[in-house]
Amino acid sequence: MIEMDFGWIEWPTMVLKGKGKYKYKDLPIWIGRAEAEAIVPKKQSVKVPQSRAYDLLCRVIAGVGGKVNGVVIDEVRDNPPELGAEYDLILLGSLMFKLRDNTVLARLLIAVGEKHIEVDCRPSDGIAVAIRANAPILVNESVLDESGILTRGIPYPPPSL
Repeated sequence: MIEMDFGWIEWPTMVLKGKGKYKYKDLPIWIGRAEAEAIVPKKQSVKVPQSRAYDLLCRVIAGVGGKVNGVVIDEVRDNPPELGAEYDLILLGSLMFKLRDNTVLARLLIAVGEKHIEVDCRPSDGIAVAIRANAPILVNESVLDESGILTRGIPYPPPSL
C-alpha cells in the first residue's frame, strides 16, 4: 500500500498526490459536488454552519469507542461499454488528462477495541471521513499503476486558465 496526500479538488475531479518514491504519481478520482463541498472546507479548516454526515459518522465511531484507521483505495473495475465512453478528457487548470472511464472502489478501516472492521465505500466518502479523523489515505500499487498519472514537472496545484 502507498500512502497518499490529498492534493486538490477541481470539481468533478479530486487528485491524490503520491508521497516518497511515488511523489510524481497522482491519482485523479471523479467525485460528486456534495463530496467536494464536504472535503474542501475541512482541508482548508473552514467552519461550516452545519455538520455533515461525515462528521456524524466520525462522532458515532468515536462514541462507540472506535477509531478510523484509514481508507484503502484498492480496486479498479472497468465499466461495461453500455455505461459510456471508455475514456474521458478532463481539464485540471491548464492541464488536460485522458482518464479511463472506470469505477474505483475503497474500504474504510475502523477499529473498535480488538475488532477490525472494513466497510466498502466510495473513495470520496472514505477520504472525507479519513480527513476528518486524521487517518491515512492508502492506495494499492496496482490501482496507482492502472489509474495514476505521472506528474513530474507539472506545477502543484495546477495553474488556472
